[in-house]
Amino acid sequence: TLAQQQQQQRRQQQGSPLGSAGSARPRTGSPGQRQASAPKLPKLPFAAERVQQVCTQAVQQKPALAWHTESWLQVQEQAPEWTPGQTLPRMQAATRQQKRTASAPPSSLLPPVAAQPLDEASQEQQKQAEKLEQALSLLQKTLAQRHPLLLAIFGSYALVLRQQHGGPDPGLMLPYSAWVALLEDCRLIDAQRPGPKDKEFLGAFKASCSGKYPLSPQAPASDMLMRFEYFEALIRVAVAKYVKPGQCREVHEALGTLISEHLQGHLPADMRQDPNTFRANLLYTPCIDATLRRAGGPL
Repeated sequence: TLAQQQQQQRRQQQGSPLGSAGSARPRTGSPGQRQASAPKLPKLPFAAERVQQVCTQAVQQKPALAWHTESWLQVQEQAPEWTPGQTLPRMQAATRQQKRTASAPPSSLLPPVAAQPLDEASQEQQKQAEKLEQALSLLQKTLAQRHPLLLAIFGSYALVLRQQHGGPDPGLMLPYSAWVALLEDCRLIDAQRPGPKDKEFLGAFKASCSGKYPLSPQAPASDMLMRFEYFEALIRVAVAKYVKPGQCREVHEALGTLISEHLQGHLPADMRQDPNTFRANLLYTPCIDATLRRAGGPL
């Protein structure tokens, strides 16, 4: 009967979300009911597939369209935040630029353009820039080679002498008193018999700090050097001691000489050791770890 045929068609359509080819779902019930009973199709990335197909067809079949598609992709890559209304004028401008480039004679047919010679001032500036870049590269290499030793010295003086002043960050900054003690231990200054360079060596502390300081021999006790400022202060001392008198011509040579003759030559051995190495050898052991775990509750 007709009712049985309609029921069989509905069962077939329920088994396939899209229904059989050429068949249509019978329009029964109200529009709201028909919309509620319609199956939900999965969302597929049609845009990505479409772009891939267009690019493939353009490259394989139409060279002109390939260039157009490539220009569109470049526009999207360079400025993905553009709206579609802004993208079309950009593509039209790129197309006009491509036509002008295609109509222009090739560069091989154009007469060669001679390079304009630099004037003396520009040549001197270029030489100075190259010399500065080379000097900075050599200085960075010297700091990298002596980095463990310099950090160990910084940590020793900052940790030992910082505790005398207190503060929230022991061992992370170098106070002025520790800087003076470091210079004295290195035999760069003599508190009993001040020399002509002492003021310049002590002034490296003030010149390397990030803050503003009065031009006085003493700096406030709250002023301290961070690690990178400590490196800068050592470089200033090396320049004042070796470069200005003419003993060394390069800054990296002066810094290496300062480290070899004064930091390694005169500092006590215990001040050249990394405090973390001492802690690691004595405290970071399985026995200590087991003891701390047993006493974890009270601790």
